[in-house]
Amino acid sequence: MHGLFGMLDNWQYHAKLLGEHFSVFTVDLRNHGRSPHSDIMTYPAMASDILEFCEHHHLQDIMLLGHSMGGKVAMQFAVDSPQLLSKLIVADIGPRAYHPAHEIYFKAFREIDFSQFETRQEADAAFAKYESNIGIRMFLLKNLERADKGFAIKANVPIIEQSYPEIADRIEIPFPVSIPTLFMRGEKSNYIRERDLADIQDSFPFAQFVIIKNAGHWLHAENQGQFYQELMGFLLK
Repeated sequence: MHGLFGMLDNWQYHAKLLGEHFSVFTVDLRNHGRSPHSDIMTYPAMASDILEFCEHHHLQDIMLLGHSMGGKVAMQFAVDSPQLLSKLIVADIGPRAYHPAHEIYFKAFREIDFSQFETRQEADAAFAKYESNIGIRMFLLKNLERADKGFAIKANVPIIEQSYPEIADRIEIPFPVSIPTLFMRGEKSNYIRERDLADIQDSFPFAQFVIIKNAGHWLHAENQGQFYQELMGFLLK
């Protein structure tokens, strides 16, 4: 499962490799990609979507992987439906609350009229006024799709923005989740800090931690080799 403003093809590289060993499903979370839009965007609701997906595809004994917001969905799923999980992998996120850090992107999606652009280069130039990092812009602009006039935004940005305080808030874990869990941290990221480890261990007593070298928050894209190696080492135990 992808993070905020992401979509299922964020996992294309790893899904292809994992598909040589497992049956792999990548999903668009609600209000993202090609999934349905909804006025409700809570972690219990998103975890319920995953449960419905598993039931529809008759999936049991699953190994669930989520990055960032998708990692919080995975933790919520582990609380709500532990009977379906054999292993849990959380990429660069903890259950704690996070300071809002995406307001500039909401502002960009609100203020830019993407329907006026003929090319993605024009859209990128407009977004560059809000975000200078071309890698982040490329990630965010995957949310654009061709429309009758210019481009349209696939993500349900107004509802995502409305729900953002809850998305950034803490996941409530009322009891220890006794499922083998791997927390993967980006070496250059502060999403999982040293002082978070004890809190995570209290909620996930079987948690293991690995650091992905030379990677920030998008660790699965920034160091694909080590990410895949650590992931496979955990999945095949």
